Amino acid sequence: MSEKETTKKEQPVAKKTQAPENVMYIGPTIYGMVQHSQVFDRGILPERADIAIKEFPQLKMMFVPLSKAPEAIQKLADSRGSAYKTIYNQCVAHFNTK
Repeated sequence: MSEKETTKKEQPVAKKTQAPENVMYIGPTIYGMVQHSQVFDRGILPERADIAIKEFPQLKMMFVPLSKAPEAIQKLADSRGSAYKTIYNQCVAHFNTK
């Protein structure tokens, strides 16, 4: 191996690290698991929310970064329908919430 190749391998590659963003749950309240508009610090969900996601994987889409929450909430309220609205309604039906 040449000296140039060794030098390239030894130099650490600088990676951009971003702090995980807080997320907001925009789905329906699922009693005992998660509440509508609940915010989770650094995107860390409690075990009960992880259990609900394992039971109903589409639920994960209802956890949105705070920076995208206004747009997601607007799409959820859109009467023409959106993926958010569809999954919201599926959550209501699956978890029998109102």
